[in-house]
Amino acid sequence: MDPIPNSNSIEQPTQEVNSVLRAHVFNMMPIRLLQLPEMKLIERGDVFKHLLPKMSDITEAWIEDRIKSTKWESVAFVSGKIDRRKRVIEEAVTERAQYAILSHTWLLEEREITYGDWVSQQNLSGAGYAKLKNFCKVAYHDHGMTLAWLDTLCINKDSTSELDESIRSMYRWYLHSAICIIILADTSIIDDVPKDRWFTRGWTLQELLAPSRLKFYSKDWKPLLQGHNDKAYVEKDEDNSDGDDSNSDDSTSADGNNLSVFGPLIEQATGISLNELRTFDPAGTRRNIPTRMMWASKRVTTREEDSAYCLMGIFGVSFSIAYGEGRERAFFRLLEAIMTTYRDILAILDWSGKPIGHDVHATSLLPSGPECYKLAPGDKRLESFAWYDIQDYVPFSFAPKEPMTLTHLGIRIDLYCVPATVHSFEEKDGIYTVYMKCGARFCEEPIAINVYPHTYAMFDEDEDEGYGKEFMFGIWTFERDSQDTVYIPNEPCRVFLLESTDPYQPIEMPRLWHKVDTPDPLRISPDSPWEDDWDKEKISIKTFIL
Repeated sequence: MDPIPNSNSIEQPTQEVNSVLRAHVFNMMPIRLLQLPEMKLIERGDVFKHLLPKMSDITEAWIEDRIKSTKWESVAFVSGKIDRRKRVIEEAVTERAQYAILSHTWLLEEREITYGDWVSQQNLSGAGYAKLKNFCKVAYHDHGMTLAWLDTLCINKDSTSELDESIRSMYRWYLHSAICIIILADTSIIDDVPKDRWFTRGWTLQELLAPSRLKFYSKDWKPLLQGHNDKAYVEKDEDNSDGDDSNSDDSTSADGNNLSVFGPLIEQATGISLNELRTFDPAGTRRNIPTRMMWASKRVTTREEDSAYCLMGIFGVSFSIAYGEGRERAFFRLLEAIMTTYRDILAILDWSGKPIGHDVHATSLLPSGPECYKLAPGDKRLESFAWYDIQDYVPFSFAPKEPMTLTHLGIRIDLYCVPATVHSFEEKDGIYTVYMKCGARFCEEPIAINVYPHTYAMFDEDEDEGYGKEFMFGIWTFERDSQDTVYIPNEPCRVFLLESTDPYQPIEMPRLWHKVDTPDPLRISPDSPWEDDWDKEKISIKTFIL
């Protein structure tokens, strides 16, 4: 029988490992965690001490072996021995610094256990305390975790700076968790899953997307499927039709294809496809802005500003929180952060409905909330088109050709302009419709546009009073090649309807234009996508501030 080693015989982590662990704890992990099984609330300094013994196997020999076995040609931004060593140690620390994290909906009729309750050791009873104990029990016994986090208890909401850090870091904390335990409080059996309230809350969207490992539990804290990871998914190998899975990862094999069961239920509840759930990455925000906004539009939050704050991680942006600023201003700051972070941002314009209020900003090109990103009947997502098939060799890049800048007057943008005139208008069963005609070989038939009742009068020439009202369609889904030839895709052509009424503007001065708000997205299609077939005297690229 081998002798039991004492603490002095265990090799201690090197100072280099200690430094990496400390940086990981203070930058990638929550501010405080529950130490299990004793349920002791500890701060980051004690979290570091708790995790330090788990780093003892990261020895020099282990590091050298990992460096040799890694295929570095597939690892980005690593050059030389120092970078390789640093990357290996960082990955080893991340693998060992494990904690469980809870995703849940707050109780409606009973109170949750808060940080203040835990510090004072008061109010530790009821459904909130039962939830806390069950979470810790499941994390420790089912998943082998010795650290755990839940928002109700581990955030001191009386500290504004801590609350700000927590909200801005929340996506990262869920991303780096070893397991996200999801309690579905309205679910008894798996068929109940799509109807659970958990899928209607704003904060739970990032809690679904960020973690690599999820486990769903019923309201009785029973797992809805076997295994330890309900996000596990195994691609079917056509060359392995005999069912031999000897090459599969052990943990994945044990969990089976749980996501193949949960995937359709999640898509039914959220609109998020199996592939989007498996491959989600905030860096993919570029062309998927409308899609992600549609996911968010189906959810609600208790504090109205949280409808924007809870999307920071999903879009990979960060800005300070300011409760009391209101829903629209918070959402505007989210869009502003997206515009200043990414290059391919044109899809941010693919919305309809109510713009942000003028008390928030002068622009009319940004929406008032995520619910404005909706699809018209029969329409498709902008990013779903096979642009090479539509445009031959000129795909739509989603990036403005000139900087699309936000100024105090509005958004500066280039649009391909097509003149339009009012053909007729009607009101039927409370639906107000205007029929517009446009020239330059753009659609012979009048284009039907549903408008709001409060904008209906602007299309009536009798209301014009001779001031020379004008309309035009501003196309923003166009491409230019190196020869400045313009191409417009036929099927998914996105446009704004612009109107100008300048009763006091001298005739020699350029007109001022503004966007007409419509409840539905606007589309027009050229008879030909080629510029040579258009009437260039009537259409041109113009720069607007809208």
